[in-house]
Amino acid sequence: MSNKMKAHGLKYILKDGTKATSVTTVINNNLGWNKNVLIGWTKKQTLLGNDTQEILRDAGDTGTLAHYMVEKYEEGFEVDASDYTENQIKAASLALGAYVKWKNDQKDYQILKQELIMVSEKLRIGGACDVLARLNGELVIIDYKTSKYCYPEFKAQLGCYTHMYEELQPKAKIARGIILRLDKETGEYEQHIVSRENLDRGFELFKALLSIDNMRKYFK
Repeated sequence: MSNKMKAHGLKYILKDGTKATSVTTVINNNLGWNKNVLIGWTKKQTLLGNDTQEILRDAGDTGTLAHYMVEKYEEGFEVDASDYTENQIKAASLALGAYVKWKNDQKDYQILKQELIMVSEKLRIGGACDVLARLNGELVIIDYKTSKYCYPEFKAQLGCYTHMYEELQPKAKIARGIILRLDKETGEYEQHIVSRENLDRGFELFKALLSIDNMRKYFK
């Protein structure tokens, strides 16, 4: 199976055998804070004669490859990127370079778990966070992003992952989150610290979105 299929075929299964809704699906379907920006971008690309769906697919594949490259870099393995385009490989390699720069700037960093796959039986949702680590003696949760900007909904996503992990590990206490934006054009990074208070706020926002999502079936 190709790396693309492995990355995009992840399913979250509850104990009763049913499929859990993913955290990102709940957020993407119900939080429209960036809707006007997306509409404006779509109009602009359409006027330029560009295929917006193809642009989004290309960006998604590049992001998937970048995540995979970072994961395998930490494991000491090379990546077979033969099913990606030359431009995707170049962009993902720049994102990897940004990650290496960030890591080299850290003094006390220890990865505890990569690709942390979690299912919440309480909320009936599933999600996969990129990294659980210790940074300067504190337990932190990290998500890599290769998007052009660090969008507000990323904090809701990371806040949800935080509470999902603590549901599974009641003795654990995550101190803060990090949204690490890896620029696939410049090879530079942006580190966005998310305080514990804002992780909790993000989780409250997510629960509100989940309530809306659960109401959808009544309005079809």
